[in-house]
Amino acid sequence: MTSKVFQLSAEAMGTEIVTIYVGPKRKPFVLHKKLLCDRSEFFSKALNGGFKESAEGIMYLPEDDADVFEVTNMFIYQDALPAFPSDKYPATAAGTRTFINVVLFQQFAFASKICFDYLANRVMDMIQDVQREQTRFPVLPMIAFAYQNTSEKSKLRIYCVLMCLLMVNWRAKGVSINVTHQDQGKALGEVVQRHPDFGSDYLEYEWKYVQMFREGKLRVLNILKRTDEGGLGRCFFHSHLKNSTCHLDLEKV
Repeated sequence: MTSKVFQLSAEAMGTEIVTIYVGPKRKPFVLHKKLLCDRSEFFSKALNGGFKESAEGIMYLPEDDADVFEVTNMFIYQDALPAFPSDKYPATAAGTRTFINVVLFQQFAFASKICFDYLANRVMDMIQDVQREQTRFPVLPMIAFAYQNTSEKSKLRIYCVLMCLLMVNWRAKGVSINVTHQDQGKALGEVVQRHPDFGSDYLEYEWKYVQMFREGKLRVLNILKRTDEGGLGRCFFHSHLKNSTCHLDLEKV
């Protein structure tokens, strides 16, 4: 379903064109300036301020990934994220893990960097959907990436922490999951050592939701499925400006 958050029109796109050169090889992306700036505070400040980029209509992002920006560009014009499964990312354990890590986690980090909350929220929805459908949990590289590339208390960090807590509590109750106890303990220990913030977040959310875990109320579907009934709420992993409307509400209109 096409979201009603943004509708493409001549007025929405505007007439000005900008070129964004991404990555060390400077891959060019040509976009409508208004369309880009209306979605991203990062680009709005750079391209509408009194900077060189504003005057020339050119911007360089040498440290970012051109493949990641390709997805952003597609989303801006098509309101769609890459399909899963696909020939490149099949619905196997490896295919699912690679798609989430290489495509979705990186896309969330970039969307957060450029202050494109709508894209970040849609990516979080897809992470939940894919991991629910494939019964997969975040693994060490995914968690490490989240803590290396997102800000304090980002929704992706919180998601990873809660999924780790779910694994630990399921294991304690003897529930079989697709991660061995040895792998799980080693992964958590390595992440805590490399990223102390993970340890702090882990303790905070364990304390906050310990009773729900013990009572079995916080099940995998309550974390992975967006629901307000007995869970965390469908917008729990979203970032919304005050008085803004969630895309999930707009899609119902």
